[in-house]
Amino acid sequence: MGVLLDERYQVDCYETVERDLKETKKAGMISPTGVGKSYIALKLIENRINKLNENEKILWVEPSSLI
Repeated sequence: MGVLLDERYQVDCYETVERDLKETKKAGMISPTGVGKSYIALKLIENRINKLNENEKILWVEPSSLI
């Protein structure tokens, strides 16, 4: 099924991050606590996981074990 994003605010953020990654290979998300930045990041990973070559990896770093 995959990660589902809330169309009210997460989809716009996701699309902005995707665009920034394509243009500059860098992106950042600044949003209030609890709006789903982790879900957006998981969706980005989900969409890239099958496109990775054998030398590429994804590193997930969280500032807290609660997340």
